[in-house]
Amino acid sequence: MKRGRVYFLQWSVLLMLLCWSGPMAAQRLVDAEYFVDTDPGVGQATPLQLAPAGQWENLALMPNVSTLPPGLHRVCVRIREGRQVWSQFRCGFVLVTRTATFNIVAAEYFWNEDPGVGQGTPLALEAGASVETDLQVPTDGLTPGLHRLHVRLRGADGAWSPYLRRLVFVTGQPDRPVVAAEYFWDRDPGVGQGIPLDIPTGDAPDLALQIPVDTVAQGRHRLYVRLQARDGGWSHYSSTSVSVSGVTAVASLPDGMAVSRPYPNPARAEVTVRLALHRSWRGTVVVYDALGQELYRNATVSCPPGTHVLRIPCAAWPAGLYRISLQAADTHWHYPFVRQ
Repeated sequence: MKRGRVYFLQWSVLLMLLCWSGPMAAQRLVDAEYFVDTDPGVGQATPLQLAPAGQWENLALMPNVSTLPPGLHRVCVRIREGRQVWSQFRCGFVLVTRTATFNIVAAEYFWNEDPGVGQGTPLALEAGASVETDLQVPTDGLTPGLHRLHVRLRGADGAWSPYLRRLVFVTGQPDRPVVAAEYFWDRDPGVGQGIPLDIPTGDAPDLALQIPVDTVAQGRHRLYVRLQARDGGWSHYSSTSVSVSGVTAVASLPDGMAVSRPYPNPARAEVTVRLALHRSWRGTVVVYDALGQELYRNATVSCPPGTHVLRIPCAAWPAGLYRISLQAADTHWHYPFVRQ
């Protein structure tokens, strides 16, 4: 038979000390009585055994709580002294608890809603199982997300224990074909709003990802990736810590063209880039945020030979890391800057 210990509550009661003051103090007591929770009437409560007649200032009692259910109860006492007049009652609170030990013969579990005692899914217990046993509970049929797992045990006397509850996060079904993926840094922009990833489709593809860090500031960051199934549902994201040791500019410029770094950097209201040209240049200026989203575009930049300053307003943008990009048929240049 499987044995284990299930702890309910222990039968006990706190010692209550009632301190009487005022006109009733230091009087010769004749009678005393107490009741629990409900007043049966003056003189009708349970009598208290008094010490030999004398001067009483404190009355201590240990009421009988063997028939009380577990929980918080109110114990009230009143006394009668030599004038044959009962006092008003005074009350204190006691906590009744109970302990029981029994042999475990069965167990069951259920998810989220209680189907009723004995109506859960049975759990197989190995010899010597106890409430500390690691249980393997299937999650088949559960939707991805947070769920409540409940487990309760039955003793040889047929009584069921209260259930034990734990929160479980179900990440998804492994047999759902993957059709898309996205990633983001540090802050979740929302499901489906991350930067798309090109991945092979199919059942749980193994991904070797190459994710650019040119828009990420130096330091430690959190990289998140999540997948989308064919039915449109997204998985919970997976994350890893990434240390970025440096961010460099990328430049592929035509002969006779030089571009300065963005300045000031960090910028507040405006960031500028200086061009030095030996021949005319036509192209597009684009600014991206750290998530790769386009915030600024000027597709009509046309500069004759000479020195030119491109001014980009950024006062309305939130503080963070950005990337300026110059684009043309023979030009690919980008450089990060910080908006304070």
